[in-house]
Amino acid sequence: MTSPKRPPVLRYHHCTILMNPFEAREIWPSGTLVDRKYIVEATLGRGSFGTAYRCHHRVLGRTYVIKRLHSQFAEDEGYVQKFIQEARAIERLRGCPQIVEIYDMTQTEDGKLILVMENMVGGDLESLIRRNGRFKVEDAVWYSIQIAQGLAAAHAAGLVHRDVKPENVLLGTDPREAKLTDFGLVADRDLSSPTSVMRGGSVGYAAPEQWHLAGKYLDGRADLYALGVTLYRMLAAQMPFGEAEIGEWIERVRTTAAPGLRTIRPDVPETLERLTAELLSADRDQRPASAAVVIERLQAIHLPVIQRPPTVEEQPRPQPPPYIPPPLLSPSPIPQQYQAPLYYASPLPLPPPPPMPRPKYRAWIWVALPLLGAIAAGGWWISNHRPSQKNPHDGLTYVWIPAGKFTMGCDLPDCRSNEKPTHEVTVSKGFYLSQTETTVGAYRRFVAATGTRLPTEPFWNFHSLNPGWKSVNSPISQVSWNEAAKYCEWIGGRLPTEAEWEYAARGGSTTVRYDDLEKIAWYADNSGDVRIDALTISNTDNEHYEDRIMKNGANAHPVGLKAPNAFGLHDMIGNVWEWVADYYGENYDAGSASENPAGPATGTERIGRGGSYYVQSKRNTSTARSNQKPDYSNAGFGFRCAWDAPLF
Repeated sequence: MTSPKRPPVLRYHHCTILMNPFEAREIWPSGTLVDRKYIVEATLGRGSFGTAYRCHHRVLGRTYVIKRLHSQFAEDEGYVQKFIQEARAIERLRGCPQIVEIYDMTQTEDGKLILVMENMVGGDLESLIRRNGRFKVEDAVWYSIQIAQGLAAAHAAGLVHRDVKPENVLLGTDPREAKLTDFGLVADRDLSSPTSVMRGGSVGYAAPEQWHLAGKYLDGRADLYALGVTLYRMLAAQMPFGEAEIGEWIERVRTTAAPGLRTIRPDVPETLERLTAELLSADRDQRPASAAVVIERLQAIHLPVIQRPPTVEEQPRPQPPPYIPPPLLSPSPIPQQYQAPLYYASPLPLPPPPPMPRPKYRAWIWVALPLLGAIAAGGWWISNHRPSQKNPHDGLTYVWIPAGKFTMGCDLPDCRSNEKPTHEVTVSKGFYLSQTETTVGAYRRFVAATGTRLPTEPFWNFHSLNPGWKSVNSPISQVSWNEAAKYCEWIGGRLPTEAEWEYAARGGSTTVRYDDLEKIAWYADNSGDVRIDALTISNTDNEHYEDRIMKNGANAHPVGLKAPNAFGLHDMIGNVWEWVADYYGENYDAGSASENPAGPATGTERIGRGGSYYVQSKRNTSTARSNQKPDYSNAGFGFRCAWDAPLF
């Protein structure tokens, strides 16, 4: 007698899951066509709420990951809302380099809810830990910085991830690329949705408060606890409080301390051991105040310069298959409930037109006119809509800024006289502008290509603000206008004019800031170790302003952590002043053209725009100006380039 067949087995990360026959029938086999355009290649794994598949687009050939909600949850409003919340959370973080991208969310023809996401081909951090054991100290620090940068972006958007663990950190083909994924337990602090009131998480990684506080009462320090566990595990190849059931584990966390890292690994720096212990504190008030603080402390640890950090095996970048034209699919009929009736206005009675002579080439004209109209419409669309492009020299992403009109300047009482008066300006030609300030990493490429020297590290009171320029995602500073102009010339671009810069910085806003300052900018109040009121310090103790600001640890932060403006540009306000092309004029409206103004024809000073991390709130606006000599450099001065990139 033959024994009954055993249910299929899926291996999801390090867990083995037995599926019942119903669940097995739900798995999409290889070759399944999903949403009429994605072809399933393989099943990647199965979690509590969904199954992940690797798929490729049937026309473009591009590979994606599709996450599908299990059918048993598809009719449960709470789980559907949770799935939607995950998609919206990731979408709010679009453009953050440390967050896995989401491209689409839809419902397939057979009713399945799916997320279409970026494919990360390097596996996950969990697999790397299991394969390699203890990491080199510099590798563990590198990965922790990447995770913390992703968390900083999430927290700035009001999101608490709540499920940070090595399985949810994915790696790219380049082992330096690590991204956070799986926002299925995300808590939005602005909502009281099902995902905001659930308790719990992954045992061993979830902070103690996650088991007794609802999501809406949590803050980013819960994620920092999980980061501490992940860092500890990378360094020690073991969990800080061992393996245990949830009740016993919570008791251990509350009553004992994790074994010191240096008792396990003497090569761990004391500063890193101390930071990890703080992250693992059961009392969240004893943890670092924010992910940004963690990033700064990790970057300050003196380690060998990481040229190519992690120990991931290189995987060849997959080549697209040869193009085979797919069979054409007829479009789906539009459901009746979505068909809108057409309304036509009744024309007024008009006298008949006078007879016109019959054109000699009538047929040719009827063909040519629609063609000319299409060409004109296409030209308009192309001039106003272009995809972002990566510059081949510095590797930074440049976004398209279409032509337009705006009111330049400021008439508010707090604005300085050199920001007045307001005046109408037309930018008649679109251009590309770097999505972020020029980073240390990008400037290193310039140095390697041209033989130029790196600028002196930014210092304050004999203390380096970026030791060894190791924070490659921070903006380059200590760069003069002359050096910035040479860099922009090297990438095939230029410094933006003052009018172009302000037009791009506003992003269509008619106010001096495109959103709440806290969401969009690093400035003196929030760029240091603890939050302060820099404006009050300036008003009451201006003599010691700089000393008090810098003693609080004020510093430039890695680019892209704050919310972008409507053009998708980050850090246009705050972080570092940004050089622009123009000579400085005290009254920047005087004698300037209303179309494409380029400032005075001559001068002795150039201009920085947008404020910085060490100035108070009223100086961090899209109209703020700082005039300096072209050879001047400062720890708070950087730049970004404009690029008149080719269309194709």
